[in-house]
Amino acid sequence: MVRPAGERVARRATTRVGVCFALLVSVCALVAPPRTARAEGPVVRRVRNLYQRLYFAEAAKVCAAALRRGKLARAELLQLLRMQGLIAAASGRDDRAKNAFARLLALDPRASLAPGHPPRVSRAFRRARASLAGAHLTLARLDLRQSDAEAALAGGTEAFRLARDLPTRLRAAALVEQAGGSAPPRWEIIARWQWRHYAYVLPMVGLFVLLLVSPGLVDGVRRGVAWLWAQRGITESAS
Repeated sequence: MVRPAGERVARRATTRVGVCFALLVSVCALVAPPRTARAEGPVVRRVRNLYQRLYFAEAAKVCAAALRRGKLARAELLQLLRMQGLIAAASGRDDRAKNAFARLLALDPRASLAPGHPPRVSRAFRRARASLAGAHLTLARLDLRQSDAEAALAGGTEAFRLARDLPTRLRAAALVEQAGGSAPPRWEIIARWQWRHYAYVLPMVGLFVLLLVSPGLVDGVRRGVAWLWAQRGITESAS
C-alpha cells in the first residue's frame, strides 16, 4: 500500500520530533545533578514520621522534649525548630508556630519554606520573618540614637534583608543610609516589590491577547500550510 506523500512527510516529521524529544530528555537526565539525601537524626526522623501520620500532639511532645534536652548539633536544632513550627501551625497554634519560626530565622536568617505548604503554615512563617525584621529595625534605631553607627548599620541591613512588606523595607533602607551605609533608592525598592508581587499579571495579559488573536493566527497558519502543499503539488506535477 502506497501512502500519500503528505502522510509520509507528516510521519517522518513526527518521528523526528519524537527522537529529538527523547534525546533532550536523556541529556537533561545526564546533566542534572544527583539528589542528595538530607541527613536526619533519629529524633528528627521520628518527629517527621509522626507529623506525616498526623499525630501532631505526640510529635509536638517529642520535639519539645528534644529541644529541652539540648546538646543538639546545629543542623538537627534547625530541623527540629522547623518541625516545631510546622506542627504548631498544623495544630492551629499560630502564635507558637510564629515563635518557632522566629527562633529558626534568628539562627538561620536564610531559612525558607519549601513550596506546597498550607496557607496557615506560610502565614505563620511570614509573621515570624516580619516580627524578626521589626525587632532588628527597632534595635537599629536605638543604636543610632546612641551614636553606634556600626551596630545600627548592621541591624538596618539585616532588617532590610528580612523584611517582606514594603513599608518595613523602606524604613530599613532609610535607616541604613542614616547610619552611613548604602541602600537601593526608594523607586528601585518600590519597583522590585511591585514586580515580585504583580509579575503574574503579565502572563495573564499575554494569554488574553493570544486568545484574542488566536482565531486569526490559526487561520493564517492553516492558509500557509495549504499554500505550501499547493506549491509542492505544482512542483511534483511539473517534474
